[in-house]
Amino acid sequence: MRTRLLPALLALVLLPACATNSSFVNTWNLPGSQPIQSSTGKMAVVFMSPNGERRRAVEDQMVHQLGEHGIQAVAAESIFAADSAGSPREMQRRFQEAGVDTVMTIRVLDQGAALNPAPPPYEQIPPRLEYLALSRYWGLGWGRVYAPGYLLTDTEVAVETLVYSLSRDDLLWGSRSRHVHKYQIPPLLAELGDSVPKDMVRVGLLAPTAPTAVAMQ
Repeated sequence: MRTRLLPALLALVLLPACATNSSFVNTWNLPGSQPIQSSTGKMAVVFMSPNGERRRAVEDQMVHQLGEHGIQAVAAESIFAADSAGSPREMQRRFQEAGVDTVMTIRVLDQGAALNPAPPPYEQIPPRLEYLALSRYWGLGWGRVYAPGYLLTDTEVAVETLVYSLSRDDLLWGSRSRHVHKYQIPPLLAELGDSVPKDMVRVGLLAPTAPTAVAMQ
């Protein structure tokens, strides 16, 4: 992990994050990352929520949108249920057995994070290490959504989307959405289903090929 920290730090210094789409207040990508191979790779989409029905709906929406960009994607709910997300090692094993090499996580942030003008954790100097590796972020993300009291008390929320390489355990791309009222979460998530792949194309993580929709069930 230490050997991968330097490229991430250089990315923060040399290429400050920007948001060119109104869906986001911040986007970040790791410079030098190779485009995700749509013909041979598979991306798992994980909406971190204990609500199975809501989780499946969000994951299926993103799988569909990624498919329109030629990416083979699979809803993680078909690999494991929310109550059996398991340890980082178990997560890696299940994804590898399913042929997954890239993982996208989606999580609703509380009001404090949504309204905080400071850079997100992965863009801070130094960055928070638990965001730079999926094996570290896995426990953090699921731990917070299992105690989602803020969805009952907070009015303003945002959505954090992160994309990791499973084999290298590296963060490749990240974003924080604009903040919305908590009752606007569903339309925001649907909007991100279009905005996220487009920004990944913009930074070169997804090839701007003609749509060849492929969704793995």
